[in-house]
Amino acid sequence: MKKLNEQLLSDFLTRYYLLESVCGSLLSAEQKSEIYFTLAKLFCLPECDELNEYYNESDLPHYVEIKDVASYERFCRTLEFAEKSGQELNITECDRIILAQKRKAMSIRNSIFKQGMNTTADSVYSTLLDMSVHGSIEAMGLLSYMEYHGICTCKDTVGAVKRMRVCARWNDLFGNLFGLEYDKENADEYLCRLNTVLSGEGRRSAMKQICKSKKVKLPDTTDSVARIIEKAFGFGTVHRGLYDRSFAQIAFSSVISNEDKARILHNNPKEVIAAMNTLPFNCKREGTLGFNSAVCDSLPIDRGEEAKKIARNLAVAASCPDTVYMPLLIVSSDPFVSEMYREMIRAGIKGCPVAEIDAATLNDRDFFNGKENVFLRTISATKAINTVFIVKNCEALSEEQLSALLQLLDNENKKSFKLFDPPVSFDLSGMTFVLFAGTRNGAVYTLSERCETLWAESVSSSEKATVIDTILEAGAKDFDFKELTIEDTARDYLVSYNALQVSRIIDGVLRNAVFEKTSLVTLEMIKRVCKERNITLCKQGFGYTGGANYA
Repeated sequence: MKKLNEQLLSDFLTRYYLLESVCGSLLSAEQKSEIYFTLAKLFCLPECDELNEYYNESDLPHYVEIKDVASYERFCRTLEFAEKSGQELNITECDRIILAQKRKAMSIRNSIFKQGMNTTADSVYSTLLDMSVHGSIEAMGLLSYMEYHGICTCKDTVGAVKRMRVCARWNDLFGNLFGLEYDKENADEYLCRLNTVLSGEGRRSAMKQICKSKKVKLPDTTDSVARIIEKAFGFGTVHRGLYDRSFAQIAFSSVISNEDKARILHNNPKEVIAAMNTLPFNCKREGTLGFNSAVCDSLPIDRGEEAKKIARNLAVAASCPDTVYMPLLIVSSDPFVSEMYREMIRAGIKGCPVAEIDAATLNDRDFFNGKENVFLRTISATKAINTVFIVKNCEALSEEQLSALLQLLDNENKKSFKLFDPPVSFDLSGMTFVLFAGTRNGAVYTLSERCETLWAESVSSSEKATVIDTILEAGAKDFDFKELTIEDTARDYLVSYNALQVSRIIDGVLRNAVFEKTSLVTLEMIKRVCKERNITLCKQGFGYTGGANYA
């Protein structure tokens, strides 16, 4: 009789007995037989007399009746009584292995299901799903296998493989063998992990049997993250049967080195690791920055080369290496122009999240290399390293804030962003910055030396009528006007003011129009708002805002 690998055999029997105890009453004899031999193939066990013997013995009534911990203990007490009574038990090695794996399977079952629970198909599924959500590796594995084969539930091969991959990454033997059998596109990943998990004393024979069954060479590499997790199991930091999301987001992070992972996960208790979940360890690098240059053609005012320069810069950010790309700084004293370009960028970016940050509302701690860092907090929310940051009001940056921002604008520094607490380096090289400033000061000139800078023109007199209509249209939507018209004399009067003043005047006019229930903007309404808000005409030429009171 051919000897089966003990490691694979014991794990196989445990899984089969667990499945049988949960679903046995809902399955026919033919279905149980099919499950047994299909599962044996997954565990790389060859068909042989020994495998058949375990099936035949397991199908005997006294073993079939063991469906939970209570029935297992009753059977053991029966054996003990018979032995004390002098009866000949004739317990074979096959029986001992079956009993040992029945005990283990029933213990797992008891951790998932309540003792004596009625196992209907619906209750089994809902319980396994609930336990899976709470991190039970055993529940995830059992539910995934049932879903893949449509056992007592709807068949869902895609969802089953996705869930079982979680088990596999947690160094679960069943999960990795499942992946080898049903997720062949990622076979190398599973083999490498198995080569790590089965590297201990007495376990190499199992790995060799797996390679022999799959007709592949024994891998010459191991999985460094799997080694970190195995070591953490040994330390007791996490449990092999319970998926810990706080631990996992660090272990599987794509933004820190394996050295940092090991230092954090092996030198800190579970509570400290859980407290780090606000940091962006689990950010993804999926998605590629793209920019739809067609948005340049739909601007309210035609800016030609200015808009094209922005599009070219973002195109370089999308297609060229980090060493080539320079961040973009847009300087405009006209808020209308700045907002127009910000809206254009927001509309044109594709494939990546966009986050807008107002530098004028931040303090120095928001820029420090700590947990409060505004950029780390933002990518923690977007879950993507490849986030495009629009940073406005850069003229408000303090000296310390400017120094910290310059560090992030440097491509080499972005690749190794050093955090002080915990001491870890993040690879933030996927972040893209577009900076905005409204006035020219020392901070802005310093930024201009490190950025590709667009010194945008203010709104000209020829563009003013279009700007007025655009602001009116936006205001009509904000105040829910179905129709809104403006007298020609009122429009002509507004042309004399700069864009910021026009925006504030129209805001006041529309607020009054809502109160007065009118949809016609008149010259009288505009003059009244100018007087109420003390908005005076600039005397030093169009576009000059000095001396104007915007209160």
